[in-house]
Amino acid sequence: MYLVCGRRNVNGGAARADYPNDPQQIPSPSNSIASAGTGLIAGFYLPPLLVLSAGGLTALMLSGIVARVRIRNPLVAMLPAFAFFCLNLFIAISAL
Repeated sequence: MYLVCGRRNVNGGAARADYPNDPQQIPSPSNSIASAGTGLIAGFYLPPLLVLSAGGLTALMLSGIVARVRIRNPLVAMLPAFAFFCLNLFIAISAL
């Protein structure tokens, strides 16, 4: 799911449209793809890597929820970040 959503954001230009004057913000979806693609998949073979990767993605999604609360987005806009937060938290706890 991360791979599809993150790739859509990079290729669709959503990151560039959100931050037209700040090129440092564009790699954010790419970081999600790299973390999910390498960390979670490699975590099947190296369980400590799964804990670190899922924990990092949990922190990333928590920061996304906090950002959406701070800018007062509607609850519907927070649901994907909350769902991914719960999923990654479950994976991280299960891998312990």
